[in-house]
Amino acid sequence: PLMLLQLLAWITAWKATCTRGLIGWSILGGGAAGLATLMRPSWLLFIPFAVVIALVVFSQRKKQLQIAAVMVAVFCLTMSPWWIYTYAVAGRFVPTSLQVGASLYDGLSPTATGASDMRFVAEFEKRQHEIDATSPPSETQLFEDRLDELMKQASIDWAKAHPLRVLQLAGVKFLRIWSPLPNAAEFSSNKLRLVLMISYLPAIILAAIGCYRCRQLGWPLVLLLLPAVYFTLLHMIFVSSIRYRQPAMIPLLVLAAVAVAWLSSFQNSSPPLAEEPSA
Repeated sequence: PLMLLQLLAWITAWKATCTRGLIGWSILGGGAAGLATLMRPSWLLFIPFAVVIALVVFSQRKKQLQIAAVMVAVFCLTMSPWWIYTYAVAGRFVPTSLQVGASLYDGLSPTATGASDMRFVAEFEKRQHEIDATSPPSETQLFEDRLDELMKQASIDWAKAHPLRVLQLAGVKFLRIWSPLPNAAEFSSNKLRLVLMISYLPAIILAAIGCYRCRQLGWPLVLLLLPAVYFTLLHMIFVSSIRYRQPAMIPLLVLAAVAVAWLSSFQNSSPPLAEEPSA
C-alpha cells in the first residue's frame, strides 16, 4: 500500500498545475517512500532510480527535479529516526540494516544458484570469531557489523573474479522471478503450480494489453512499469524467486484493469439482436 501511495502521489505531483499541489503531493510521496523503506529496505533506491529514468527519457526535467528534491528531503526526514538510532548503536551510518552482506553473498558466491540458502552464515560467524581472537576489535564496533562486512567483501571479491558466472546467475535469476511456474521447493503440488500459473499468465497478458492502450500516457505509464524493472534488476544481483515479483505485480494489475475495461467495452457496445418479426 505504501508503494502504491508513493506512485499515486508522484503521478499526481507530476500532473499538478500549481506549485502548492506539486509540493503537497511530493511530500506525501516522500513520506510513503520512507515508510515503505522502513518496512522493506529493498525500496531504498527506487527514487534515484526512477528520477534517472525520468531525466533521461522525458522532458519537463525541471519539474521532475523539483518533485525529486522534495521527495528525497521528506524521505530522509522519515528515515532519520532510524538512522540516528543505528548510528548510536553501530557507530556509523547504516542506510537500512546489517544484513546486506548476508543477502549479497546469498546471491553472489561460489555456492549461489539463484535460490536462497543461508547455511553459509554459521561458517562466516566462526571465521569472524577466529579473526577477532587474533585481532581484537574495538569495543564500539558491533560483531554483526564486522560479520556483515566480511560477507559483503567475500561476495564482491568472488564476483570480480568470476564475471561470467555473475552474468549467468543474473539470467537464471531473471527466469526465476518471472517464471510462470513457481520454482521454490515448497510448491511440490502440481495442482498448486497449475493454479498459480493460471492466475499469473492472464494478468501478464492483460497488463501488456493495458500497456499498449496507455502508451500515450508517458510518465504515469512508465512509473507503473518501473517497480517491475527495479525489482528485477535488484534480484538479478540478490537471490530470486516468484515471491519477489509480487510488489511489482500490483502496479501491473492497474494496467490489466485498463485492458479488462477496454475488452468489456466491446460487449457493452455490441448492438442488440434483431427481434423476430411477428407472425
